Amino acid sequence: MVINVAQVVIIAGPSPELVGKDFLIRDGDVLGSSVASTIVLHSDQILPQHIQFHCSDANTQFTGLSPNAFVLVNGEKLSQATLSHGDMITVGDYDLMWKEDSAEQKLIKPPQPMLESRIESRQKHYDSTKHILESLGDQEKTQRRLITLYKISNTISGILDLDQLLKNLLKLILTEFGGDRGFIMLYNQHQTQLVPAAALSAKGDIITPKISERIVQEVLATKESLLCENILDDARFRAQDSLIRQNIMATMCIPLIRNNEILGLIHIDSQQRGKFSQMDLDLLTKVATQAAIVIENARFYKVKQEFSRNLLALAQATQSLSSYLRSELIVQDAARYTAQILDASSSALFLGEQNSLRLVATHGVSEEIKEKFVIPSLLYKVLEGNVPMLLNQHNMPELAPLVPLKASFLAVPVSIHPQQKTGVMGILCGIKRIGKGLFTSEDQQLLSILASYTAIALSNATFYEELRQKEQEIAGWTQQLERGVLERTQQLQATQHKLVQSEKMAAIGLLAAGVAHEFNNIIASMYGFAQIAMKSDKYKDRLIQVVLEQSKRACEITERLQSFSKHRGETQELIDIQELIDSVLRLTETALTNEGIKVIKEYQPLPKLLLNIETIQQVVMNILINARHAIEKDGTIIIRISQLTDSQTAQIEFEDDGKGIEPDKLDRIFEPFYTTKGSFGGGTQPGTGIGLAFCYNTIKDHNGEITVRSTLGEGTCFTIHLPIPQQPEKEESASSETHQEKWGQGERVLIVEDMTNTRKLLMNILKDKGFIVYAVDNSCSALELCKKDVFDYIFLNGKIPSQEETLSLFDEIKRIEPDAKIVLLTGRAEDASVMKYLGVAHGYLRKPFDLQDIYRIFYPQPSRHSSKP
Repeated sequence: MVINVAQVVIIAGPSPELVGKDFLIRDGDVLGSSVASTIVLHSDQILPQHIQFHCSDANTQFTGLSPNAFVLVNGEKLSQATLSHGDMITVGDYDLMWKEDSAEQKLIKPPQPMLESRIESRQKHYDSTKHILESLGDQEKTQRRLITLYKISNTISGILDLDQLLKNLLKLILTEFGGDRGFIMLYNQHQTQLVPAAALSAKGDIITPKISERIVQEVLATKESLLCENILDDARFRAQDSLIRQNIMATMCIPLIRNNEILGLIHIDSQQRGKFSQMDLDLLTKVATQAAIVIENARFYKVKQEFSRNLLALAQATQSLSSYLRSELIVQDAARYTAQILDASSSALFLGEQNSLRLVATHGVSEEIKEKFVIPSLLYKVLEGNVPMLLNQHNMPELAPLVPLKASFLAVPVSIHPQQKTGVMGILCGIKRIGKGLFTSEDQQLLSILASYTAIALSNATFYEELRQKEQEIAGWTQQLERGVLERTQQLQATQHKLVQSEKMAAIGLLAAGVAHEFNNIIASMYGFAQIAMKSDKYKDRLIQVVLEQSKRACEITERLQSFSKHRGETQELIDIQELIDSVLRLTETALTNEGIKVIKEYQPLPKLLLNIETIQQVVMNILINARHAIEKDGTIIIRISQLTDSQTAQIEFEDDGKGIEPDKLDRIFEPFYTTKGSFGGGTQPGTGIGLAFCYNTIKDHNGEITVRSTLGEGTCFTIHLPIPQQPEKEESASSETHQEKWGQGERVLIVEDMTNTRKLLMNILKDKGFIVYAVDNSCSALELCKKDVFDYIFLNGKIPSQEETLSLFDEIKRIEPDAKIVLLTGRAEDASVMKYLGVAHGYLRKPFDLQDIYRIFYPQPSRHSSKP
């Protein structure tokens, strides 16, 4: 009993790991996308249970398990069918080949009806089992022939590479039949010419195929196998026949037939008379029947592979063209990809300009040919009609010298809308020299797609160039406007600086008395001990000690004055508001005390606030000056600091018991240049009318608000509200919960710091808080990392090694990653005043820093805006 061993081999599909794999088929096996299926092919185009196989000793069938379960068998859409060895099956987006390892089954399958011929037909050997058994002879010969068939069938059935398949097939034929030479001829893709596909000698050497035209013509005409046991005795061959001249005595020539179409032929010959018998002819005919199926499948696989490669090349070409914004690069790549995708000898791209064509790019075309070529009227028909032109082995001299005679020529219009006759931009052409093959309809489709993408890319490039020119014009206008705005802004800033300085000058009167009093005390102490020391040496040591102590005290006074007068720019830092107010009070307490004004401080604990020291100091000073002027002599100023209940808001109150403000003037006191003092306000105290306006704008810039309440004859109270930056739940020691909680969730942080201890400290803190941290000590390393990776936060030292290099690195990082959150690091507050980039930086961290300072970088205080009272 014959055992039918059936398999399916996956030759193409979306899962690369399955390509080339074979599956043994048993009765009842199910193919589908579900894991419950026997053969699982993952695809949304395949049903969970798509088809089921039914195997018997004679054949294998499949049946669709759903009304929509269709399969393509050799290109035919079927829901059930009987499968034969070599059938090509398409299920969803998988291509499979049906494989049967039963030689006996192939032996008894009747072939297609053949034409009559005087040469003994192979047809009778398929009529019945009786004829087959008679032709097989005794059991020993039958066994030998079955082994030969099985060996050849088993060897070639698993090969998908056509060249390797033909070479192995020819080697086996020469080995099994003992010929001296063997040839396999195949028709080209257009079925117009029979060309050598493999030619070997018995030793395995590649040889030049020389076959009798008489034999070839007779086999092709009759579609029958031909056997000549002795050429010299055969009347069909004359003495001058090529086979006789090559001392060929015996030959067999068998057509390769598939679906009644000749694919080619197998030819084997020998210099020994009677080398081949009728039994050999029968066996080689059966081998040819099997080989035709496998060759057709291999050719189909090769075509599919080439098409897949062309599609991949087309995808790369479209991606490359889409990335360009310069026309010269687009046209050169379009010509190059045309030659690559079509396997063409050369290519050319013409673009239309004012009702004419111009050759703008070529590939594989010499300069001499380009100079001689005159654009023929034939190409204008493609341009005007927006239709492709395919000329295989053309005979049109007007295309020369670009397209030689008998060469193949393909031209498609370069158009965004291929279906419309308008909007054609040019023509894209491919040329194949003689012997390079012919263009196909698939080539035309591929080139049309490439031409469409070329048109889109050229349109984009033209639009980009127009847009770039417009942007340059706008940029010119913008620069003019920016220069005007900058000049005006500089004027306003200069005016504002003068006004601020005038307010500071107004404070000089308040400061001068206190400073003079302090220095008089210092001078008096040193002068008195100096006089005593002059009279007695025993006081010299005490004099030295007094001089040192009073000199240190003088330094502290001057430092406080410098701190108050120093310009720090727009930098904001985490500041203890109590210490800031006390620093101003230390400068003014002497003057206030001399006028009988007592300051009462009612401070409650308060977290640090994000403040600009210089401007907030001036606010406190302005309010104290106003209180002093309102009291004039003997009074009280109460300063209260607290945190509003259930609010992240700090409240600072300055209350005096002076003469108060009239109700009709209270609503206008924050207006610029409005004053009740000096010559403008009709008062005796000096005033410019900008002090309280400055206070209002400064507090507003800090996202806070300032209000005033006053009762005439009783006093005035200014109340300031400032936001408290979001803090960790507890700000305690290193063992507190703040140090244990995580701030980040794997965000990437880059630290650029040249100081090793600072870099390691910040790196350890951030790692402990849940961040992925990278740290470098120079700008070059930082830039390389930014080019390779994306960081959520970048901590950048203000001087690495110089301020100029820091600013350059800042610009470069912003160019690479515009959304980068850059945090500036510095050891001195005044460094930030020269950082013109501070407005686009994410934050600012001053050394030394603590956890609260770092925390506000990742959790900044939300903005609050107040309206003018």
